[in-house]
Amino acid sequence: AAETASTPCDKSDNEMRKRKRSTEYESLSHNTRIKLLERAMYYERRKSAGSTLTVKGAGIKGANGTYKMTGSNDGVAMYEKKGEWGDGERTFSLFRYKWSGGKREWNISIVPENKRPGTT
Repeated sequence: AAETASTPCDKSDNEMRKRKRSTEYESLSHNTRIKLLERAMYYERRKSAGSTLTVKGAGIKGANGTYKMTGSNDGVAMYEKKGEWGDGERTFSLFRYKWSGGKREWNISIVPENKRPGTT
């Protein structure tokens, strides 16, 4: 296999491209930067799909247990698990929600099927 050696010229070109990207990023609006960061976070979350976390002491027995990452809400991972509640099995969702005043809180809730957390 042939090896590729970088020359000082290659390194200089790479540095110029990095500086150009940095300058381009800095010239973007705050909202555009946020959207780019959110998109990068989305792809990072997709890489870790299947991640789990365990809830203990929730106060409702069916809400305790291991939750599996199923997507995102409010820009962060959202988790779900099956558990007993009332007269049968329900899907419990653990998610972060942004209230109209801007405050963000983590919640465990039974979210109706085909609904987004915090919309019912």
